[in-house]
Amino acid sequence: MQSSPIRQALLLAGALLLNASLHAQNAVMGTSNTGNFTITGTNTANFFQTSPTTSSSGTTHYFLNNAGVYRWGLTTFNVENGTNQVGSDFSITGYDNTGAYLGQYMLMTRSTGYTAIGKESATAPAGWLQVRALANDPVSTLLLGFPVDPGTINVPLGGISGGYNIDFYTYRDVDNNEIGARIRAERLNAYAASNALVQSMDLAFSTSDGGGPADLTERMRIKSSGFVGIGTSNPQGSLQVMSPGAISPDSRTLMYLTNNANDYGHTTLMLTGRLEAGNDAWTFGDSARTAILFAT
Repeated sequence: MQSSPIRQALLLAGALLLNASLHAQNAVMGTSNTGNFTITGTNTANFFQTSPTTSSSGTTHYFLNNAGVYRWGLTTFNVENGTNQVGSDFSITGYDNTGAYLGQYMLMTRSTGYTAIGKESATAPAGWLQVRALANDPVSTLLLGFPVDPGTINVPLGGISGGYNIDFYTYRDVDNNEIGARIRAERLNAYAASNALVQSMDLAFSTSDGGGPADLTERMRIKSSGFVGIGTSNPQGSLQVMSPGAISPDSRTLMYLTNNANDYGHTTLMLTGRLEAGNDAWTFGDSARTAILFAT
């Protein structure tokens, strides 16, 4: 009896799927296998198990190959000792164009979840994230941002074109996302109005008293010029300290100069610089009001 066209099509499709889904060496589907096998094509599995052991130098469970040559390995590292989930840590290893081992690029400890990245990450990380860079590495240890991202070009001269935040959580009972402090690298248009082809960068530091998101307030800024402002985002000199309000008995002290001596000692404020003729003094205050004048 001749097969119907539908039957022939189904048989052909089944053969193609079987050929594309799994090519095995020393492997039997549905049973244990100690040999190597290669998965090709697209397939799904409800359960897949690799070697249950971990050697002291690491056991690679999955290799990512290119033309049959190792490129990456997903590996368990460090032998289990049966106590406190120590051992069988997760790592990613790299290989050169010949398949030779290059090093371990990431290690996550199973007992703590601590993670180390970097080629020198063979030993356990000491915190949640450790970037293992050598002191004489010629490249940056950490980069934030994207080099060809212009941000917002159409801003006024001196306007904000973008920035990058590093935020620190604090706790507020009615807000599960309370930011308590922030370090921000802020990009500013330094070229022309509505054409931010050159962008300078300031570094701003903000803190909050925890009252709510609106209480996160900038406290200090280092301008791209090197000028530092405390209480002002636009310092007019090397250091400018600005009070949030008038200095009065009911307000806060603008600046303290003190020492840590238990008995004798003194606090020194030294002002140095070259003065022009006719300008032979440092003046504190306004000549129209109470002022302190230090002659030089």
